[in-house]
Amino acid sequence: MMNRHDNIDRIGESLCERYSRLRRKTVILLDYYATGKLSPDVAEKVILGFVKACKENGCALIGGETAEMPGMYGMEDYDVAGTIVGIVDEKKILNGKNVKKGDVLVGLPSTGLHTNGYSLARRVLLNKFELDVHLDELGRL
Repeated sequence: MMNRHDNIDRIGESLCERYSRLRRKTVILLDYYATGKLSPDVAEKVILGFVKACKENGCALIGGETAEMPGMYGMEDYDVAGTIVGIVDEKKILNGKNVKKGDVLVGLPSTGLHTNGYSLARRVLLNKFELDVHLDELGRL
């Protein structure tokens, strides 16, 4: 739709960052890339985004899967997913044992839309706006 593939690292970075906020250390990431027809140029940009996220978060991209599925996706469409594995010191596990009345829950700001949020945003916004419409309130990438 937008022909932009160079910012996929935000997804991987978000996964690793959110995991670390939970007192865990991200160790590895496995990627999944599925498409209707494999375009090596696009796939390379997407996977390099995962590589960038791993480097920035000190974890290893140890492999993954690339699937060409013409009956499932449009020829130029693709789907990505990442699975992270991490470790946590047993003393730092949050298990709810110490939660009591009066404790404070702190919400952390989001870095933006993630995973299924993009589908929802497209559905909501593209029903009202065209892709070339700029809204000053939203800023510009």
